[in-house]
Formats: sequence, C-alpha cells, structure tokens
Amino acid sequence: MAVAKEVVAGAATITKVPLPTLISIQRRFTETGIWPAARGPNVPELSTRNVAHFLLGLLTDSKSKDVAAAACAYYSLRNKDGEKLGDFLVRVLDSFEDLTNSPLAQIAFKSRIEVDCNSPRACFTTECTDGADETLFGIQTAQWNDIAVRRSMTISGRSLFYIGLGLHMNDWAGENYIALA
Repeated sequence: MAVAKEVVAGAATITKVPLPTLISIQRRFTETGIWPAARGPNVPELSTRNVAHFLLGLLTDSKSKDVAAAACAYYSLRNKDGEKLGDFLVRVLDSFEDLTNSPLAQIAFKSRIEVDCNSPRACFTTECTDGADETLFGIQTAQWNDIAVRRSMTISGRSLFYIGLGLHMNDWAGENYIALA
C-alpha cells in the first residue's frame, strides 16, 4: 500500500488535477478522520477504502470545506442490489492487485465512473461488445431522463487502473504494465 503523499502525487499525475487542489482534499480528510494522520516518523499507509473516499471527493467537485461530507455521502450511495458505490470502487481498485486472475480488472479497465455533482447519483458504465452496461448508484432514474441541466465528473477505467497499480504495486506511472493498456 501507499502513503498519503504518494497517493496525492500519483493522483495529480494521473488525473491532471492541480496538486494544490489534491493537497487541500488530503488536509480536509486528515482533519475529519477519513484518512489516518501522520504522527512524527510514523506515516501510516492508506487502505483502498481511503483512496476510494479520495476519488469520490475529487469527483464530487465540492468546495474544500465540504469535500469530506460529500465524499462520505457519495460513498454510501447504493445500487438496486444494495451495494454501496464506495465498496464497489474498493473492489474495482483491489481487482488491479492481481491482473492475471481478475475478470473484474478486465471489465473495469474498459469502464468509467460518472458522478453527478449536484445530485446524489453515480453511474458505472462498462463498454461491452454488444453495447454499454450501466449500473446506477443513488437516484435510479436514467440519466437521459433528467429535466434539468446536470454537471458531472468522470474517471476512466484506465485512470482507475493506474491508481490501482500505484496503490498496490507502487507503480504510479504504469511503466511495468504499458503492454496491458
């Protein structure tokens, strides 16, 4: 696993989000207890759940003071089967730990997570040979059925792949796995 400094720097490289924005999210998560705090020379490693909170906080496009609450709210969104969005994202990130025996990793690589910024809904979309398969979390009405204009943020399966590699194998650039991509 990785420590907070590595996750923030790796996420800045992968997502192209400015480093100061990610550092402010890190600071807020540490203040609220979502991330473990470093005490002197003791720098704790982050769990996959911590990184899932971080990604959801980033995708909600919230103000710095509200990012922890927004990340927790989106983490708790459920699909029609009752699975939480955050737990699903943890499974996706953990699937990249063993690339040879994980069918979920192969599916997740060709997918994306789209989070609606102003309403409690997220959509996990997988591109298949016969079309796209969508799993909705939160509001269960189809996104095309919206009346109002909505703003959303998306993270691709490729970005999740590189974040998973960084988290589990400390390979933030994906240099050892370019052939798989």
